[in-house]
Amino acid sequence: MKKFLLLITLFSFAVTCVMAQRTISGKVTDDSGEGLPGVNVVIKGTTTGVTTDLDGNYQISVEDGTTLTFSYVGFETQEVAVGSRTAIDVTLGGATELQEVVVTAAAIEREKRSIGYGISQVDGKDLTVARETNIVNALQGKTTGVIVNNTSGNPGGSSQVIIRGITSLAGNNNPLWIVDGIPIFNSQTVTGSRISGNRDTFNGAAVINPDDVESMSILKGAAATALYGSRAAAGAIIVTTKKGKKNNGGPQISINSTFRVDELFREPDMQYEFAGGVLAKYDSSVVVNAFGSRINGQLVNNHLGDQVALKAHEENYKDFYETGKTFINNIAIADADERGDYRLSVTSLNQDGVLPGASLDRLTVSMNAGVKHNDWLNTRFGIQYISSDVEGTGAQGANDLNVLGWTTFTPTTDFNLFKPWVDGCGNQINNIVGSNNPFWTRFENINRREDDRMIASLTQVVTPIENVNITSRIGYDYNIDRRLLTNKVGTITALTGTYTVDNFVREQFNWDVIADYSTNFGDVSLTTLAGYNFNSRETRQETLDASDLAIPELFSPSA
Repeated sequence: MKKFLLLITLFSFAVTCVMAQRTISGKVTDDSGEGLPGVNVVIKGTTTGVTTDLDGNYQISVEDGTTLTFSYVGFETQEVAVGSRTAIDVTLGGATELQEVVVTAAAIEREKRSIGYGISQVDGKDLTVARETNIVNALQGKTTGVIVNNTSGNPGGSSQVIIRGITSLAGNNNPLWIVDGIPIFNSQTVTGSRISGNRDTFNGAAVINPDDVESMSILKGAAATALYGSRAAAGAIIVTTKKGKKNNGGPQISINSTFRVDELFREPDMQYEFAGGVLAKYDSSVVVNAFGSRINGQLVNNHLGDQVALKAHEENYKDFYETGKTFINNIAIADADERGDYRLSVTSLNQDGVLPGASLDRLTVSMNAGVKHNDWLNTRFGIQYISSDVEGTGAQGANDLNVLGWTTFTPTTDFNLFKPWVDGCGNQINNIVGSNNPFWTRFENINRREDDRMIASLTQVVTPIENVNITSRIGYDYNIDRRLLTNKVGTITALTGTYTVDNFVREQFNWDVIADYSTNFGDVSLTTLAGYNFNSRETRQETLDASDLAIPELFSPSA
């Protein structure tokens, strides 16, 4: 009898357990009866939930006494008590008006209509429609009041952005760049001089990867940049990077590839009536002036000593310049759930410029991850590593080392006669008076830049009470910039050989602590901010100039 009673008790307990857990299914629609995909169906008071499929259907396991919460962007949230039902269909109505949210100073999100200063928003998708090697160039034409100047056609060349005109005649007119709430270096320092020939180097913001950008906010008013002081007198550009998003079926992998062909944007306006020379006489050794005799097919000796018919080589610059090619490949993996998110991205950029021997190779690796520890503590960590190698940047200056000088392109110049440019002993093959073989300048005089950059941030948000957020954000920007410029022994204007080593180390540490309180009094909203900022910036430069090289092609300070 006791065994029988025990069996009855166990059976009743099992039935109770089975009855306590059951499956609810149903469909979520809008006012017109159309199924809504992606509706969040969550058990109230927990983080357990599901999302509706493409037709608005869902299925979820619940216990007795459960209340389900149905939420969807643009619609009013509904709560439904399960009771004894096993099927619950819900219609979400009363679509709410979506307000445009923008990211402002200190990475704080605000409704655009509540901001009292000028701000423009650029979506990350607009930056990758036609991928650029410098993100600054991608801003061209995306918003009003923003002027973008690309200073050169060199791979890895710098670009300048000006917001609402020049603010200073003698100072810095570049806006301050902020990435995920931390300021970064946007400096651009040249090596060389206008006389000896300097090289255009990309500005600091150029390393930001457009594939990693979720949005960009451009702050135009003085009041908008008050938190950053005089550094943002010319405005500020706030970059928000992409985060992981919840996907049905696990992590989402995205792959993007871009191939681009570059040609000369502006071609020189040449005359093809008079030959190289002076005083109306042809001189094959003179390429400085095209004031020689009229070109009539007469027999002359070219600069190699061969007798040829004098003729104009129209568009001869096309025999020197090349067709530029750019490859950009990106792969990213991302995922998220109720407790956190992550996104890992790797991008490879390889560019060959229109100038012979000019190239840019860049590798970008980025990670952005967030964790929701509980209802009052959130943590986010982001890091970007960018390695850039630039070679063959064209010189910009007044002397012969600038191969872009107009003297190289006289109408009787045949660039095919300048190849080869080196003999068996390594000497320059050149019969031009006072000027180098242009291919010697491009391929024998090394011009290299190796730039490594790390941008990292750690953010923690504490919500001690409702409507109050306390944010602590630490940011670090570290840059090692190594440059080498050489003139091989035998280079005209540097016959004994020269080289310049120019190294930079830049460090920036930033720490923000911000308390944010927001509340509503009917139709009136109140937002208050209080905070502390510590910012430290340091730049170290080491420069070495050497000449009269004892060992040709050994460009080492220890030699």
